[in-house]
Amino acid sequence: MFINALELRAAALAFVLGVSAPAWAQDGRVSPRESQAAALRAEIVELAAREAWRGVEANYGTLVDIAPRGVRLLSSDHRLAARAALDRGDVDLALRRLALAQDVGVDTEADALRKDLESRFAPVTLDAPDLPTLNSLERSTAPDAEKAVVLARTRVGETGAFAGWLPLGHYRLGETDFVVDGENLPLIVTTRAAPVRRARQRDGFVVDAGLGLVVFGTTTTRGVQAAPMTGYGPRVGVAWSRRMQDRLGLGGGVALDADWEGGSSAKPSSGQPAVAGRFGLATVHADVVLGASPLQVAVGPAWTLGGARARATCATCDADELGPLVESAVGLFGLQAVAATTPREGMWAGQLAIRAQSDGDRLWMGVALGGRLQLNQGR
Repeated sequence: MFINALELRAAALAFVLGVSAPAWAQDGRVSPRESQAAALRAEIVELAAREAWRGVEANYGTLVDIAPRGVRLLSSDHRLAARAALDRGDVDLALRRLALAQDVGVDTEADALRKDLESRFAPVTLDAPDLPTLNSLERSTAPDAEKAVVLARTRVGETGAFAGWLPLGHYRLGETDFVVDGENLPLIVTTRAAPVRRARQRDGFVVDAGLGLVVFGTTTTRGVQAAPMTGYGPRVGVAWSRRMQDRLGLGGGVALDADWEGGSSAKPSSGQPAVAGRFGLATVHADVVLGASPLQVAVGPAWTLGGARARATCATCDADELGPLVESAVGLFGLQAVAATTPREGMWAGQLAIRAQSDGDRLWMGVALGGRLQLNQGR
């Protein structure tokens, strides 16, 4: 690593006399930028002879700054800057500067230094968010190797990460041992705990469909009470939910119970009237979504508007006495609970919806069992 001082001074003189020769020959003058570059190169050589690498780094930075304004960098500029990088332990930066030196032209010194570094160091990436201590289990006598380890230890301790080159050997990062041998690249070492697989939280829109059953309370027709009425038919719904926390979210939706055919459980032969008819229900609901995989429940208020056409029948009653019963609109308010499975993968799930509502006179109960399709799987 030691550079002969006499050779460096000779090189500095060559820089001053020869670098700007083309410009001198053209018009007899040297541009201010070229003069500045020649002075910087001479100073770089002097500083390198004294191993004042911080000064070399500063002057090289100035050369790089003025290069776009008509100054061509030489291979020796990059080569000496590479040695300045090695003094800080930054092997990665040194190799990049040596590559620049060889791009400019043939530089046997730069090539020899590059091959030496690549034979003693290898690239490694350290990922350690817990900021552990990096230690080499093998003590190296090479100054550049020791400095490379110190640089990596500092960066890991400050930022929890390092991407660069380390000397070949055995290391310990916190409680993790690893070997840098230049094989099986890229070498990535982490102290980060393996992530725990969590069930996907299903946010977004859901379409559900199934078969339902509706039961509502005692019906009065012309002052005559009939037994509770039941009906069954298809149910479809669209719902939306947004998870605010892991097991808590908000949502809402619309459900349609269409073309229900129902009748009371009273037998006409008993002398009690029976009520039969068709009706449809449209429900709007708001929900609080609880739970995650494998089951979540949405509970909240539900408003239902229904249209029905019903008739009362009785085998032993006077038909004129009963007649048709028409309910054109029914308004219901109550609670709805929807329990749904949430599989880890896929878009399909099972669903059970239960509704308890009242129109102020009767209690309505609705139960629907079916499947649901998740249109947007969210996060």
